[in-house]
Amino acid sequence: MSDQNVALEDNAYRPTFFGKLRIRTKLLLGFMAIIALTFFVVAITAFVLRYTNNAVDEVVNIQSKKAYLSYNAELLTAAAAREGSNFRSKFMTIGIAPAKELYLEKFLAYCGQLYSTLETLMGMERFETEKALTRDASNALSEFTSTFFSTINSIDVLYDPESGEYAKMNNDVTAFQEWLSKAKAPDVESAFYQMYNSYLDYRRIPDHAHANAVHSSILEFSKTLKKSSLSAVSQKVLKKYLTSFSDWFSKALEKEKKLAGLVRNYENAAARIIQAMKTSRQASNKNVDAQILALNKTEKRVQYGVAGLGGFTLIIGIILALLLSRGLTRQIGHIMTLLGELGIGNFAARTQIVTADELGEMSEALNAMLDSMVVMIQSQEERDQTQNAIIKLMGEIDDLTRGDLTVRAEVTEDITGAIADAFNTMAEQFSGIVKQVKGATTYVDKNASDVSKLTISLAEQSIRQNTQVNKTIKSVQEIVKSINTVSKNAAQSTKVSFVSQQNAKEGAEAVRKTNEAMDEIREQINETARAIKRLGESSMEIGNIVEIIDGIADRTSILALNASIQAATAGDAGHGFAIVAEEVQRLAESSGKSTRQIETLIKSIQAEIKDASTRMDESISKVVHGAQLADGAYVKLEEIETISNTLAAQVKRITDAATQQVQMSEKVMKDMLVVGKVSKDGAVSSKETARRMELLSKTSESLKNAVDIFKIKDQAVNAEA
Repeated sequence: MSDQNVALEDNAYRPTFFGKLRIRTKLLLGFMAIIALTFFVVAITAFVLRYTNNAVDEVVNIQSKKAYLSYNAELLTAAAAREGSNFRSKFMTIGIAPAKELYLEKFLAYCGQLYSTLETLMGMERFETEKALTRDASNALSEFTSTFFSTINSIDVLYDPESGEYAKMNNDVTAFQEWLSKAKAPDVESAFYQMYNSYLDYRRIPDHAHANAVHSSILEFSKTLKKSSLSAVSQKVLKKYLTSFSDWFSKALEKEKKLAGLVRNYENAAARIIQAMKTSRQASNKNVDAQILALNKTEKRVQYGVAGLGGFTLIIGIILALLLSRGLTRQIGHIMTLLGELGIGNFAARTQIVTADELGEMSEALNAMLDSMVVMIQSQEERDQTQNAIIKLMGEIDDLTRGDLTVRAEVTEDITGAIADAFNTMAEQFSGIVKQVKGATTYVDKNASDVSKLTISLAEQSIRQNTQVNKTIKSVQEIVKSINTVSKNAAQSTKVSFVSQQNAKEGAEAVRKTNEAMDEIREQINETARAIKRLGESSMEIGNIVEIIDGIADRTSILALNASIQAATAGDAGHGFAIVAEEVQRLAESSGKSTRQIETLIKSIQAEIKDASTRMDESISKVVHGAQLADGAYVKLEEIETISNTLAAQVKRITDAATQQVQMSEKVMKDMLVVGKVSKDGAVSSKETARRMELLSKTSESLKNAVDIFKIKDQAVNAEA
């Protein structure tokens, strides 16, 4: 009885919460936990892949679009500035109104597109620095358009052919010149042409030095006018014209300065727009680098987390499998040990109860049955009978000890009948438990296989994503090649614009030399005109002398006539005096005749001199007109040179922008390579998860093999079939 008491004390077991659960519940909880963890790992992996894909698409699409828009904004700014320069260079040739129709509409169209582009960029910016740069570009665009229209208004005020300042000044100069031609004051006229030439020089090269030269020539003309011998009325009229000319020139000078300031302002505004776009691209590149870096860090952290979670899931699965198998096999092992002891006739042995599930209940029933058997076999006869019955019973249940749960003991009316019935009940319960375990292991094996297939599919999707990323990288490489071609074309345009710039400089230099030669010719013609005028004045003096001689001849003729009268009165005594008087008379007639011939000749000379003076004035006017045309050509060539310089600078900026775009695209391509590597690593992680799920499936299969040693009723029927 002591052994029996010890066995009962050993059976005093307090099961844990997990031990109190039913076998089916244990299996379902364990397998559901494994499946939940597996699906959690799969969900995390899918989320990471989707997040990576979205991040890559966002970085590539937004960055490419922003780079295109900023580069397009630079091109639109350059195009608008070019139309403004064309307007300033062409309005003198084709007129202000045609120039507005030809260039202003294009200017407004480019500015409208630029406004729309900047608004789109503002909506895409996510960083405050980039928004500030885009706002600065928008403000510069507003200043650019407003100053350009102010420039057009200033040009209207200065160059309008009817009401412009220069039109009014030219009218005053024409009236001034007509009055001088009537005044016949060579020194005043010379001072006027010197002043007028200084004014033309300023129109050709409107700088500070030529403006001072005009003011100096105005003062010099005023001094010459005061020293001249013109009448007070003429001086007053000429002084009035001089004051009007000086006032108009001062006003035009101030407006020219204002116009130059406006031109500088809208050129600076255009430069600000281009610079803001370049700086915005640089800031955007830095922000993209930061985003890519953060994405890489996040991706690595998630990869480590997924790998750790996968390992943790695998460990949990193994632990659960071990716990389940141990919870099942431990109690079964105790039962099998008890059956072995009973097989050798040790009825004092008892099985240890380690669980509160069906196996624990079966163990309790078995122990109770053995207790009943011990009480029942008290006598030798009963013991022998019981021994024989037990031997028979043990023979019947021998297959049960080898795992065949289909065998059943014969239920008799003796003492072993209850034992056989208990054994049959135990076999039925144990068969049901093993059947549940087999079903659960089959369910786990199937789900583990499905999850493994799902993980493999996820890995294949990661590989396809990696392939798509590689295609995107190839597309970015094609974009880089295209931008390289644009950069080369821009560099070629730079060379062409440089040649145009040199030709414009050479043309301007040739026109400048032509102007200098025209100035020399004009000075020589002026000197010739002054000499002819002095010759005319001398001929006038000769005419006066001839008039004096003619008067003397008339008085001599009268004197000879009086002498003849006196000689006739004297008679013979005055005969000699009469001869002298007659000779004096002939001399007077001869002198009068010569005087008339000289007068006729002088009048003819004076007419020729006047005609030569008129033609000389016409030549001077033509030379002045030719000088004005040459000055205009020089101004146009200088404007062409300025436009060529501006165009060369803009083409250079475009070349620089294209080069920068190439560098930026190469950087995006490198980032795409990094993203491709990250996607590839994700695919590797998915494959690793699939491998571990396959290992879990193998573990489940091992558990299934462990319980397959038990033969249950369905299997027996299938085997017989």
